[in-house]
Amino acid sequence: MNFDLPNIEVDSVLMLGRYQLQRGRLASIQEVMVEQIGPEKTARLAILKSFDGLNIASTTYMYKDKIRSKGKLQMYLHDGPPFMNCILQFEGNQDMSSLELVFTPAGYR
Repeated sequence: MNFDLPNIEVDSVLMLGRYQLQRGRLASIQEVMVEQIGPEKTARLAILKSFDGLNIASTTYMYKDKIRSKGKLQMYLHDGPPFMNCILQFEGNQDMSSLELVFTPAGYR
């Protein structure tokens, strides 16, 4: 990662994670809301899911909601099977100031 602000690169990766709704319970992530400081950011958002709580089983990209994404607030949607926990992986140019996740509980493990 390059912290030199005048020389911004678009190939960085930021991983945030092991988000879990409740111990021993599966969950589905519905949406992720990201507030960015700059208006023109090129980040893609991938979700790395773990079904057993330890091993990463699959990686999928979330869909950007172009209707509700306005200005500095970007919204990403996910439609997939429930998982134990997940890691969010931002790829590209990001300048994040806040992050909000919306989960729904699923079955027990």
